[in-house]
Amino acid sequence: VGLAMVPAGSDPKMDLLAMSSDDSEDSEAEDEVEAEVVDAATASRLVFLRGLLSGEGEGADARGQDPSSMAFYGYHEEYVRLLSSVCRAAKEGGSERDAHNAIATQLRKARERFASFFPLSADHWVQWIQDEKLLQEQDESKDEGDVDPYVVEEVAKRGLEDNPAEPDLWLAYASSTKTSTKRKVFEEACQACGTHVKQGSKVWQAYVDFLLRLRRNKNNSGADEANANAYDNADAFEGKGKGEEDVRKVFQRAMRVPLEGLDQLYEKYCVFEKQSGGLSSEKQAEVLKELEGEKRKSQSFLQERASYENGLLGSQDDTSVMGTFQSYLKYENKYGDPTRVISLFERLVSRFPCYETCWDKFGSYVESQLKNHSFARKVYWRGVRNCGQWSQQLWLKLLRRTLGDGDVTPEEKGKVLDLYNSHHKNTTPAFDLNIQQHQQHYQQQQQQQQQEQQQSV
Repeated sequence: VGLAMVPAGSDPKMDLLAMSSDDSEDSEAEDEVEAEVVDAATASRLVFLRGLLSGEGEGADARGQDPSSMAFYGYHEEYVRLLSSVCRAAKEGGSERDAHNAIATQLRKARERFASFFPLSADHWVQWIQDEKLLQEQDESKDEGDVDPYVVEEVAKRGLEDNPAEPDLWLAYASSTKTSTKRKVFEEACQACGTHVKQGSKVWQAYVDFLLRLRRNKNNSGADEANANAYDNADAFEGKGKGEEDVRKVFQRAMRVPLEGLDQLYEKYCVFEKQSGGLSSEKQAEVLKELEGEKRKSQSFLQERASYENGLLGSQDDTSVMGTFQSYLKYENKYGDPTRVISLFERLVSRFPCYETCWDKFGSYVESQLKNHSFARKVYWRGVRNCGQWSQQLWLKLLRRTLGDGDVTPEEKGKVLDLYNSHHKNTTPAFDLNIQQHQQHYQQQQQQQQQEQQQSV
């Protein structure tokens, strides 16, 4: 998509924000931001993209397509990226509050529209969280550094629905929550992505740093009362006076997980034990020796998988990486445990989110090996969010589970049908016919089962 795609006759210095606001009172502030931070090329590009995505621009008329189709993904992505850069430039340039808020409103609307049409990557959600924090800091009605955790937290939660095993997103989520609930979030993060070979250690590291920080605040007589009380909160620790043991347990749990970066965690643990003074020298030596043994076992376990991990490096081409994932999954399925298999499948769909085969195999594993239909529905749901505009197979499997499982709520069924209707605009008649026939088939099966149950009674 090049900058040459600008409607003929458009003014490069057109009011950038007038395209999203009908309020004439905003025009002066909008012009000020445009003059300060938006060059002519960027202004023209933003005007064109907004018209294209709203269906009001010349480009949209020429294409004759709906902005929710995959053909428009790159345009949504570019529009959000440019608006984000404008927002940051406006803040750094010291623009007036009203002018900056006008840009911020436009950015939020663009992101909401983008997220309503497509599942966003973890990187997109992390950037959203960072921008949201920045936008709130700009709000002069708040004290400096005061960020509403609820707003940012809700953005993070939505991101985790699309990317439930992404370490960076979990860390962004943890950083947005209140002190009293952070431990619960970190525990969920360790369960969701603590086994991620490449990035799991930074989740454990952040968890440990949080516990150590609370411990220092508790021991510091000059610590503020809020932090001290948070330490004693039942949601943060098991009980008063157990902070040292809590830190020790998290370190020990981390050492038992095959991860890159265990040496750094072990070194931090050694420093912690020496500084805490909670154990005798004999007991401390015993504990350190035992934990070093756990670390070596984990590293040996990891070394057995080194060839697979090397094959997943970003420098490899997609075909090679896909083949490595397939071999790696076979190995883990044979010698590993379900937790590691799931972790690897999450890494697979994160790397190849638009490959329906990856989602299909992921869901099939959950169905056949774990026998977890609720989890399988979530996998297929995420799959159709990414590939549903062209994948009949994923839609068929999602509908089979949604219509056939007895624990599906009306809300969940409605959510699936709403998504299908939104994709319906971009599918072929043959696709729709196949889906309808499959849906009718399972409805007939349900009616037959109900009749058999009534007769048996």
